[in-house]
Amino acid sequence: MGKNNSDELWIGFLGSLNEVQARQLAGIKALEFGWGGISKVGRLTGKDYKTIKKGITEVENGKFLDKNEKLRKKGAGR
Repeated sequence: MGKNNSDELWIGFLGSLNEVQARQLAGIKALEFGWGGISKVGRLTGKDYKTIKKGITEVENGKFLDKNEKLRKKGAGR
């Protein structure tokens, strides 16, 4: 299960996204791959299982970052 041209395109695109968008794209790709998709996306991107699973949950629940919403929550250790 190596990288193909399509994988290289979306993996390269991840670098231009913010962390929420990248997590959600990883979740979408895992769903597209089907069984074993979370593991495959994790291997291709280096993203943790929990991160990809959170992206899947957000996508399935229709929770997308509003353009006026802050990326990080107030008081999140910063």
